Amino acid sequence: MKRYRKTVLLALLLLTISTAGYVFWQKHSTPKTDEDIVLINEWYQLALEIETDIEGIAVPVAGRFYGYFGFIPMTIEASEKGQLDQLSYYFPNLDLSKIRNRKNTRFGPAFNKAAKVFLSRYYINIPYHLNKKAEDIENKWNQRWMKELGPEITEHSKNLGRDIANAVYAWSEEDEQGHQAYLHNFDKDYDPPKGPGLWKEDDEHPMPALLPHWGKVRTFVINADEFIATPLPPYSTDHNSIYYIQALELFTISAPLSYENKWISEYWSDDVRGLTFTPSGRWISILNQFVLENKVPRSRAIEAYFKLGIGISDALVACWNSKYIYNLERPQDFIRKNIHEDWRSFHHSPNFPSYPSGHSTIGGVSSTILANIFGDTIDFTDKSHEGRIEFQGKARHFTSFKEMAEENAYSRIPLGVHYRIDCQEGLRLGESVGKRINQIKFTVPVTPKKVEPGKPISAI
Repeated sequence: MKRYRKTVLLALLLLTISTAGYVFWQKHSTPKTDEDIVLINEWYQLALEIETDIEGIAVPVAGRFYGYFGFIPMTIEASEKGQLDQLSYYFPNLDLSKIRNRKNTRFGPAFNKAAKVFLSRYYINIPYHLNKKAEDIENKWNQRWMKELGPEITEHSKNLGRDIANAVYAWSEEDEQGHQAYLHNFDKDYDPPKGPGLWKEDDEHPMPALLPHWGKVRTFVINADEFIATPLPPYSTDHNSIYYIQALELFTISAPLSYENKWISEYWSDDVRGLTFTPSGRWISILNQFVLENKVPRSRAIEAYFKLGIGISDALVACWNSKYIYNLERPQDFIRKNIHEDWRSFHHSPNFPSYPSGHSTIGGVSSTILANIFGDTIDFTDKSHEGRIEFQGKARHFTSFKEMAEENAYSRIPLGVHYRIDCQEGLRLGESVGKRINQIKFTVPVTPKKVEPGKPISAI
């Protein structure tokens, strides 16, 4: 009996030791989240709050901001790695002449200063409470680095960040069509073409066309004239036409909306200023969550923010260019004229043409870029709107970025604001832009393209 007890005690002792060893191994082998990722995440999260709060930040305007903002961490890292020539090769008009040959700098304090400077210059109408939050973020991290790195390295790094922010901003300022567009979203002088099936202001929510000339905004990578949506079939109200069949689909789905369709519609809408960020910001929110949950290495995360930003921006220029080429009316107008005169969409129709869908274009480009960087097999729950009580923002789970993009595109159909053809073409257009962005590779030495010097960099 005593021998049996000794065997049991020995087994328990061995089990305890092995358990403690496993716990110790897990604790010290699980990769920690890089503090630079936390910093990047915090500034991008503030940018989402800004676009939620400021009325004038329309979908393409937000996309353009993330396009330029992504250059901040990418340029700082390129400076660290000696890869500024590669950045200049792809983007020769970005003047980086004052950024070279910096020593004794660190990414954290450089990005912290750069993010604050760029946000303050790009959005001049940031409300006080969000500007104060930006100052608090900057001061919190700055105090930490003063203790950890000392004043010399911290100040050298901040100077680098300030110069990079000003260089990127000066570059953005040269694009007259896109610069400060959040202050003039609507062109009251724009006279949309007239005719059967063509878009016009909604009688119930009359607003001038939103950014009708956005197709002329400077792109980062693509030529917008080479990324035009597929031509539409001839407009027809015949019951066998694609317009009637797809309008009837919306009408049928809406009578009434199922719980699932209502949830999907509201979950992906991102159309209400003061409550939600824009559809552009939605994919930034997704990336914010993803890099933290998966402890993504800094270089990989920076690549994702950079390519996602320029991809969304370029895709929206292509999308808006196509919208005002085809000027297709919204489904609500077709349904009222040809199916049921009292029909109302679940969400009022946006004040710009229907084809192709902007949401779908953003989803197409975003999923193509993110899948290329992280792979398209994921285990991810998007909590972007979790806890909202004004609409159904309950989190949804996805197993691929493509699945997310397709559900995002589909959401516009039960919402009542897009035909299926709008969404299918938006996905295709976005994916084509994403594939072009994926061709950017910072891997081998290159000879920079020659370019005329740009404007002087501000001393802010």
